[in-house]
Amino acid sequence: MSSNEDHQSNGHRFQNMKQKLKDRSKKVAETKEKTKELLLNQAVKIAKQAEEHEIFITKVTHFMGVFAFGGFCFILGARPQDIRYVYCLIYIMFVPLRWVYYRYKKWHYYLLVRIAR
Repeated sequence: MSSNEDHQSNGHRFQNMKQKLKDRSKKVAETKEKTKELLLNQAVKIAKQAEEHEIFITKVTHFMGVFAFGGFCFILGARPQDIRYVYCLIYIMFVPLRWVYYRYKKWHYYLLVRIAR
C-alpha cells in the first residue's frame, strides 16, 4: 500500500505544481499586457514631444541657414579674398556634424563613397 500512497502523493504534488505553473503563467501574461500598454502610452507621449521639438528644431535650423547665407553673401561682397578661408571653416564644421548625424540615423554607408570606373 505504501507504493500506492506514494503514487497518489506524487500525483497530488504533480497537480499542485502544475496549478502553480498555470497561475504563474497567467500572472506573467497579465504583467506582459500591462507592460505593453504602459510602453504604448509612453511611446505616444514621446512621439508627441518629439513632434513639438522637431518643429522648433526646424525653425531654428531654417533661421541659421538663412543667417549663414546672408553672412556668406556679405563676406563675398565685402572681402572676396577671404572666401576660401570661410569655405574651409564651414567644411571643418559641417563634415564632422554630417558624420555624426549619418551615424545616428544609421546612414553611415552613405559616407563610404567609392568611385566606380
